[in-house]
Amino acid sequence: MPLITRTLTLADLPSPPPGKTGWPWTEQTPPLSQRIPGDFEYPRISIVTPNYNYGHFLEETIRSVLLQGYPNLEYIIIDAGSTDNSLEIIEKYAQWLAYYVSEKDRGQSDAINKGFHKATGKIYAWLNSDDIFCPNTLQEVGRFWRDNPYCHFLTGDGYLMNANEEGLESWRYYVKGEKYSFQDLLQYHHEKYLPQPSVFFSQDVFHQLHGLDLSLSYTMDLDFWLRTRMIYPLHYIPKCFSEMRHHDHAKTCKDNVIAMAEARNVLKKYYQHLNPFTRLKNKFSLRVFYASAMLKHGRFEYSNGNRLEAIKWLMKAVFFCPTIICLARTWKFIIKLMLPEEMIREFFLRQENYQS
Repeated sequence: MPLITRTLTLADLPSPPPGKTGWPWTEQTPPLSQRIPGDFEYPRISIVTPNYNYGHFLEETIRSVLLQGYPNLEYIIIDAGSTDNSLEIIEKYAQWLAYYVSEKDRGQSDAINKGFHKATGKIYAWLNSDDIFCPNTLQEVGRFWRDNPYCHFLTGDGYLMNANEEGLESWRYYVKGEKYSFQDLLQYHHEKYLPQPSVFFSQDVFHQLHGLDLSLSYTMDLDFWLRTRMIYPLHYIPKCFSEMRHHDHAKTCKDNVIAMAEARNVLKKYYQHLNPFTRLKNKFSLRVFYASAMLKHGRFEYSNGNRLEAIKWLMKAVFFCPTIICLARTWKFIIKLMLPEEMIREFFLRQENYQS
């Protein structure tokens, strides 16, 4: 299957489904010329999309890559044997893919590694099948790499949004990238993190670090960024490169406590590189962070009517980190659990009227 050595337009791709408009359905990135002035080729960018049963989002993801107007693109999709309409969508765009496969794998990290082992580009990135690139992203990255040939690690900004299958949003949050140091990235629990689909790295980095850690299911990106940042500087372009979906079916939403536990273990693994005082401070704040994830899960159980489960998660949070009992949100949750629903509604209604 071919590389994309020319820019694609809307006229090249299948028509969008009925009712779909805007980027990347009826809009495209203005295409770049095939070569850089001076007869230099644009550096090849290899994008890997892992997928499993996300057919309701996948076509939008694919089009956001193919309509980048970038003339040296290698796009690879690794499907884990989906049972929905994913394979039908992949085959619909197969002629523009460098490689695709649909077979069981050992998880998301395995799928991403498998894709990059097929890749031949100078620049790598992965785009999950419920996320999209913003217009002009690959052009910005290609130009930056052209002007900074020793770049190995680059990030932009991104949006995190809550959106359903129809694309209706309930909220949108801007995630600003930075030229984070290694120590900064260890402050993940203080919202110092990189927007994953807005991060690009070199082929050399991937092979030097032997890819993603297959033992990680949720925070393989955090671990990979930390390992990369220990070796290479992080470059930053203050532009939005991607939109990440936050939805009920995303595994980091469904398994939030498990994901936070994995993040905690990843961060602790690198604390040996910190001085003793910073290490102690980070360990404490990390306990609060993980206990807060338990508390959040308890609130989720309560909202679903599972009061007993909610109490269990509250107790787990307090036993794990007793100081969390000092937080206002903990006491607000305790009050909710102790009082009848009618009293809670009346209490918070009075609070709102008082504040207004």
